[in-house]
Amino acid sequence: SIDEFLPRIEQDIAQLWDWLDRVRADLRSPVLRRVTDLFFSDDEFRLRFERTPGSISRHHAKVGGLLLHVNEVTAIARTAAKATRANVDLVTAGALLHDIGKVESYETSIAGFRYTPCGHLLGHVVLGCLMLERRVSELGEPICSESQLLELQHLILSHHGSHEHGSPVEPFTAEAEIVHWADE
Repeated sequence: SIDEFLPRIEQDIAQLWDWLDRVRADLRSPVLRRVTDLFFSDDEFRLRFERTPGSISRHHAKVGGLLLHVNEVTAIARTAAKATRANVDLVTAGALLHDIGKVESYETSIAGFRYTPCGHLLGHVVLGCLMLERRVSELGEPICSESQLLELQHLILSHHGSHEHGSPVEPFTAEAEIVHWADE
């Protein structure tokens, strides 16, 4: 297996998934729970997500790195949201979804981690927004309002904080700022 030749995180994948699943189950908003379930209740997505690195060569550049990174960002973001009285559910959903585009942006080969063609051309930030739009529209029935979808898209698109760091838009809401700084 290629995975045997690549660096991998030391943490137990099952424990990371258990924590992430508990956080999702704790979402009070049924809408945000359903939206995050579009990804994290999908076994194929989960497998790809846990095998994806957090980056190609920087932070969490290991098999399992994305899962570890999202757990860390979500924990930080939830704590900050509670402390600032921001919308904890929205921050949680944004933190869970902020890097989903990396699943389509990175690939693993015997040579290591590299960008996919769409990762080179669009980047994980835009890909994440497109993935969210695609999953929501595939249902054929509204899972959330247009304003709720817009808030989630904003959290994904602004999580790098500024244009020069790869965000198409800068954070405009308290929740977007929290997700950005937790990711930072």
